[in-house]
Amino acid sequence: MELPYPTASLQLHDISHTDKHRPPEVSSFSDSILSADQQQRLSDLLQFFPQVFINTPGRTNKLQHHIDIQPEAEPRNSAPYRYAPARRQIMEEKIDEMLKDGIIVTSNSPWASLVVLSPKKDGSMRFCIDYRKLNEITIRDAYPIPRIDDTLESSVTYPRFWRCGHSLLEM
Repeated sequence: MELPYPTASLQLHDISHTDKHRPPEVSSFSDSILSADQQQRLSDLLQFFPQVFINTPGRTNKLQHHIDIQPEAEPRNSAPYRYAPARRQIMEEKIDEMLKDGIIVTSNSPWASLVVLSPKKDGSMRFCIDYRKLNEITIRDAYPIPRIDDTLESSVTYPRFWRCGHSLLEM
């Protein structure tokens, strides 16, 4: 396929996905404000770079996040909360899914934060990590990052990245 614009200057970041055998989704832009030509060009772009525009989570190796902590701070860890068997099952399923997708790896770190399950509007549970103890000893950055909602809303593909965008950077 040939794109209607030069591609020599385009650079793709390496994003790894474990679900490589899944066929790319065919997007419909019939309800958008784009012209037919723009819809076709956007569709061509999405099909030309399927590894970038995908609904499954992945990771990039182009950037690694680092958290600066206060000097002489000891590792923080907490005993897990007690959960009812049904919630425990949900946690185990979410952890298995993240391990399978390569979002998390097994670790023997002295650092441990609590897991919290938060109900969503649709009745399912959101898997959250309580980083308050880590935040207590984190050295704050003088230059905050841009608001994520402003950044994502300015992107055409914002719904595709919203699902697991926070999981894309290595720690």
